[in-house]
Amino acid sequence: MSKRPLILWLVIEFWALYLTQVTSESVVMAYLGQTVTLPCIYSTWSSSKNSMCWGKGQCPKSKCNDELLHTDGKQVISRKSAKYRLQGYIWAGNVSLTISNTNEGDSSIYCCRIEVPGWFNDVKQNIRLQLVRAPPTTRSTTTPRLTTPRPKTTTSPTTTTSPTTTTPPTTTSPTTSNPTTTSYFRAITSGGDAAFIIPENLKSMKI
Repeated sequence: MSKRPLILWLVIEFWALYLTQVTSESVVMAYLGQTVTLPCIYSTWSSSKNSMCWGKGQCPKSKCNDELLHTDGKQVISRKSAKYRLQGYIWAGNVSLTISNTNEGDSSIYCCRIEVPGWFNDVKQNIRLQLVRAPPTTRSTTTPRLTTPRPKTTTSPTTTTSPTTTTPPTTTSPTTSNPTTTSYFRAITSGGDAAFIIPENLKSMKI
């Protein structure tokens, strides 16, 4: 059997494998103006072997389209803007992309590409970022309840006035003085006869 057909077959298989690389895709939703993080983690990361890039648009056959940043496996070596940064531990394989001050132009597909040595070993992940406007904040208005003040009723203590009894003036009857009775004096005369001295008012009385 000739080696030529075998080599041709292998080339076709590898090319088909290259064209049909599996690329996962996820969706992240956020509000416009917020800071958003697109997750991308490679658990078997090796600082000496792996590198990665973030790009805007779907992951191509190699590298990243519209590259936003690139790492050498230990640190970020290039970045398009301060808007994009890696806040995770690169050495631990956390290469999630954080985008600050998002706007409508940031709604797109992003590519996280982990570069692994060897043919067709790169790990690719497409992440679709959908940004929407935040709903308007409705402030609840509380209408104060008007309370009609009730008139205060002041109860004065009831004073019962007793009827005044007028005491009639006491009439003093004139005192009728009895006529003074003059004492009788007895005088003994030498002849033994009794003589009486009769007051003037008794002279008319018979003895």
